[in-house]
Amino acid sequence: MKWNIEQFQQELKRLLKPDVIGFYESFEVTEIIGFQKDGTATNFLSLFVAEPGQALAGAVKPEFLTPERIELRGTDYKFGVFRFRVPVQFLIDTIERFSKTGDWQTGPKPLKVGRLAPVVPQFVHPDFNDPHPWNAVLKNNFFEGSHVLELFDTTKDAARFLLSDSRLLTDLARQVRSVVLMDIDGLSDRLGNIVIQLPVTVITTEVRGSEVGDQGIRLAWHEKATPRPLRVSGEIYNDSTVEAFDSTQVGVPPIAPEASSLKMRSPGGGARTYIWDDSNQVLLSASPVQTFLLMAAISMHATSIDDPGEPKREFTIPMKGTAPQPEKVALKRVEKPYFVGSRPEQPREPWRAERIFKVSARQLLEPPRILRRLLRLRMEPS
Repeated sequence: MKWNIEQFQQELKRLLKPDVIGFYESFEVTEIIGFQKDGTATNFLSLFVAEPGQALAGAVKPEFLTPERIELRGTDYKFGVFRFRVPVQFLIDTIERFSKTGDWQTGPKPLKVGRLAPVVPQFVHPDFNDPHPWNAVLKNNFFEGSHVLELFDTTKDAARFLLSDSRLLTDLARQVRSVVLMDIDGLSDRLGNIVIQLPVTVITTEVRGSEVGDQGIRLAWHEKATPRPLRVSGEIYNDSTVEAFDSTQVGVPPIAPEASSLKMRSPGGGARTYIWDDSNQVLLSASPVQTFLLMAAISMHATSIDDPGEPKREFTIPMKGTAPQPEKVALKRVEKPYFVGSRPEQPREPWRAERIFKVSARQLLEPPRILRRLLRLRMEPS
């Protein structure tokens, strides 16, 4: 069934309930707005971040973060970046009004928006080894992760000139970045969207590896939270194969948080972990693939540029207004490193990484399986 605005509103209200994933009292709002010569104000990106602090009473007074409007050569738009704080109910009322009238209004006048469609909520984990494109736009998504709800601009009519010319997009992103920590060029498909970020703050966790490949899970509850049983799961997925999986319960006595561990049989890590709250049917944590340091190389060497025994190279440095000056630079010697720790055993490597074919030559020559099935159905008598 298609995700509709009523389901979107219900999910937002469910996640905003105190003690489900956090304790929210307001939203910090950041808007990137494009202005045309006729005064039309168009939404290019709006980010609502749920936070515990209260909003000030009275009318919303946006702070203009750009001292002067951002201009892009050859375009009809001048851009402004605005920030303000609103109560939780303000956003609920704004979405309710949008669902009835189609108008998106956070200020004195409605903003021009594209064809906004609610999309199924998603969960964005924090960065680890690889950066996540969402985390260049979301605010401080460092800990357990965030639920993200979106009203998605399905037409991108206003943003087409940015999508068709990467130089304009890069220029706008650079100038926006100078006033707010957002890299919109890395998430260009979200231009024109309304984004709602709900960080998980009801718990905080720590994952540690062990010599035998287990992963220990430590969990602490928010001081206002009601402790309840949680389910933590871990999975190692490589080469289209589940290489390890385990699940255990954490959260309340007699199950001590520090005693909970996942049997992953992988000393170097490589697992994703998830924490699920069964009582509220909600994800409270998701991690990227986590790896652990098992071996380090240590090398020490002291030298002096004045040591006549050290090899040197002479470079001629051009100097403005004077003749080039020669300068001697000592070459560093790389000593054989001393290794602390040991690498985990990997019997599959390097052979798996050097696999000759992704699939067999016979499979490459045959028609796809779905096509074979369709041909078989056509040939069978009805």
